[in-house]
Amino acid sequence: MPSGCGGDPLADLLHRLRRVFCPWCEQEIQAPCVHDPEGDHVTRWFRARGKGLVSENELTAAMTRIRVTADGSRMVLVPERPARS
Repeated sequence: MPSGCGGDPLADLLHRLRRVFCPWCEQEIQAPCVHDPEGDHVTRWFRARGKGLVSENELTAAMTRIRVTADGSRMVLVPERPARS
């Protein structure tokens, strides 16, 4: 796991995902495609998968933790929230 991720699997996933540039917006490595909210284009996710940086299982699991913005062109990770008692 990269240093600075603090054992957070989501942070590790994003670190590996952002090791490729985005073919949609040509965002630089390690920078998110968009800010406010922070997110990355779908094409970047699949590019990282194709390069073996993100496994199919990780990609599938991440899909349960994201939402797609209204324009449908980017994915925004939504942090898991603890269940209310």
